[in-house]
Amino acid sequence: MAKSNSLSRKQADLKQKMAEGKEKTLLEAMLEKTGQIVRKLTGNPNRISFWYSAFLITLIIALIGLAVSMFPGKSDPRHTMMFVWDFVFMLPTIIGVKLHSSSISTSLNEHVIGSIRSGQNLDDLEHWWNRFTDNKSAVLFSLAFTILSTLFATTLALLTTGKFPNAGLTLAIALIQALFGLSFYNEMVFLSLPLRMRRYKFKLYAADPASSTLIGHLSNMFMTTVYLSALLVTILTFIAIATGSLFPAVIFLLLIPLWGIITVVFAIVQYSLAKIISDAKNETLNGIHTQIESLRIDDTYANADSRQTYNWLLDYYDRVKTMRSSAMNIRSTLGFLNSLLLPLLAFVLANFDKIIDLIL
Repeated sequence: MAKSNSLSRKQADLKQKMAEGKEKTLLEAMLEKTGQIVRKLTGNPNRISFWYSAFLITLIIALIGLAVSMFPGKSDPRHTMMFVWDFVFMLPTIIGVKLHSSSISTSLNEHVIGSIRSGQNLDDLEHWWNRFTDNKSAVLFSLAFTILSTLFATTLALLTTGKFPNAGLTLAIALIQALFGLSFYNEMVFLSLPLRMRRYKFKLYAADPASSTLIGHLSNMFMTTVYLSALLVTILTFIAIATGSLFPAVIFLLLIPLWGIITVVFAIVQYSLAKIISDAKNETLNGIHTQIESLRIDDTYANADSRQTYNWLLDYYDRVKTMRSSAMNIRSTLGFLNSLLLPLLAFVLANFDKIIDLIL
């Protein structure tokens, strides 16, 4: 009884910690601080929507970028297009990641925490949450991401034009990459959650764990990351087409690796869900097996009621064993395949004239 009370108290404490919202991701804190500054400057007593804050941050960075891109020296138009490409992609990324972070907090609070049966698992989840909202780590990740992605962008510019972008444009691209780094930090940390949760003990429907409501919530929470990533890369593909930047270097060094990563994430999510379901199934099967072995066969068949119980346990064991051990279904598979078809469709539309000439 004391153990049960301790678990309930831990669940309540962690739920309250997330519901209070005192621990925010660095991106959320930045959006909220921007809103507070706007309220102070305008004298608006009402809370500013994060949509306006995201747009304002994007606009400020765009203006700074345009200003510094003019100095020193003249920019290659294709290099300037790279900056425009990054700029257009920035706003949907910020909004998408902010919405996703909020949905993660809601899903964990409302559906997941109450279904965890282990105090150690709750401690592990709290440790993950502290890392998810660790602003110091977010800054360090953003700094490393900015350096590496800016180097990649300048290398890409060299491969496509034969020369490096000027210092001003490189700085403008770095500013945008810094904001991307803040957004991607939370997504990177979130990707570790499915692998952590595959070891957790959850309250699932014993006869068919795969059909448990919790598995549906976990699948939705994890797959949202896959679909969000697919949407952002699709937007990136369309932007590359619209700006005339769909060069072979962009396709093979950026787009294809990104879609490869999304595919790997999809596999990790499905593996983790399958592990959770399989462990729950094995726990149920072991419990049934223990009950079967506890019955003495001689006594069982000498008594009609015991014999009926014995046969029922055997049937129940077989029924549980045949239940699926995966969260994969037609809907999730088709959803993932459809997301993979979007960039293919964009590529076909961008090269429609070449394809027609090749066919004819």
